[in-house]
Amino acid sequence: MIKFKDFMPNVTEKNFAGLTTRSDSLFVTMKRVNHWIDSNSVEILNVETIMIPCGQKESSVVSDEGLYATTAYLGHMRSQGVRVWYQEAAG
Repeated sequence: MIKFKDFMPNVTEKNFAGLTTRSDSLFVTMKRVNHWIDSNSVEILNVETIMIPCGQKESSVVSDEGLYATTAYLGHMRSQGVRVWYQEAAG
C-alpha cells in the first residue's frame, strides 16, 4: 500500500498576538525527514514540497504531529512542508 507522511517546520518563535514570526528552515525540516527515513524500513517513492492552508490537518493517519509554520500567500496563510510518499518494505 502506498502511504505518505508530512513534515512541517516547527515554530520556534511567536509574537505577542500568537502569530508565527520564526520557524525551522527547510534544511532543518529535511534533517527530520532524513532521520525518519533512516529509522524506518520504507521504500521511498517520491519527496515533494507542499503548501497547506493554515489550520488544515493533513489527511494521512501517519502525518507528522509537528507545529505549522505560516507564510502569507496571496492573502491566505499557508504552511510549507515536505511530503514523503513511500511503501513499507517487504519482509
